[in-house]
Amino acid sequence: MCAAKSSFKRIVKSKKLKTYASAVCSDKDARLDQEYKRAQRGRSAEQLTTLKSDRQVDDPPKDFENDEILFPYDASKRLSQQVEVLLEENCQLRRSLVEAEARLKGVVSKCPPGMANHGRASDLAASKIVELSKRVRELTADLEVARMRCRAAELSSLTSAQVVQEKACDDVKPPDSTSTVNTVKELSDKLSTANLKVCEYRNQCQQLKHELKIAHKVIQSEVGEGVNVASLVSSGG
Repeated sequence: MCAAKSSFKRIVKSKKLKTYASAVCSDKDARLDQEYKRAQRGRSAEQLTTLKSDRQVDDPPKDFENDEILFPYDASKRLSQQVEVLLEENCQLRRSLVEAEARLKGVVSKCPPGMANHGRASDLAASKIVELSKRVRELTADLEVARMRCRAAELSSLTSAQVVQEKACDDVKPPDSTSTVNTVKELSDKLSTANLKVCEYRNQCQQLKHELKIAHKVIQSEVGEGVNVASLVSSGG
């Protein structure tokens, strides 16, 4: 049923187009005949032949047996007018684009010089993150070395204390008790200095971690929260 309706509409549409095209062609033929008769009065035979050939070229095809869509003279004229309107609009848009570019250049020239480098903040922050990451790795390595030294000093102090206790148990009055006490004091001093260094390294690591977090926030505010900062660090390093 739908196919029959669509075919019927197509037939009606083709008939209407044929009627419209035939009416347009008949009107144009009438106008051309009038112009041809008017031109016969004051022109030579050569000019009449040229006018007749122009008339034959300008006439639209009169074969309306084909069911395809036809483009009569009025339709082509209307389309050409629409093309002219679109060309005018295109010219106006180009003019407005040129004016907008000129205004943009003026605004950019009026901006302070510090704003020109605003787009480089992400690059500077990425380089700062790389430097801070390297510094954190170095301080972490130093911290591990200090911890190992501290453990070694603790073990040596414990062993020396055990040796002193064993000697005290063996000998009531050891002849070198003063030297052992001095050794224990030296080892305890070394242990305290190692602990101080460990605390200093730990504080430096905490400070660098805080600076690294701030740099991460700056990067996220510049390039967006969805950007992977680790990839920026790897590409920058």
